[in-house]
Amino acid sequence: MDNADRLETDLKDCRDRLQRAHAVMSVSPDLPATGEVEAQQAVDSGLRALLQQRLWIRDRAPDASQRELDEAVNALVRARHQLEPRLRALDDAQAALDTAVREHIHKEF
Repeated sequence: MDNADRLETDLKDCRDRLQRAHAVMSVSPDLPATGEVEAQQAVDSGLRALLQQRLWIRDRAPDASQRELDEAVNALVRARHQLEPRLRALDDAQAALDTAVREHIHKEF
């Protein structure tokens, strides 16, 4: 469950970062920014898959073989490893966005 908790934290962190980035890029608060809906759907899909994994662990772990348990843990670890470069890319994009916004504000004053 520790791996599931870490993955959930990473997914929620990703969702929060995406929301902040999209809020800055949005031309209108009432309209989603480009890619915002798809990004939200991807994170939501990850959270749903994680919930399914948690339910499997809760319901099946007591009777599961060691191989099945190892596969469940490995799936969570793989998911976190796949998310890590995306979080780093999101950090880079956020830093570039912050710089662009500061430069734009500086030019206006």
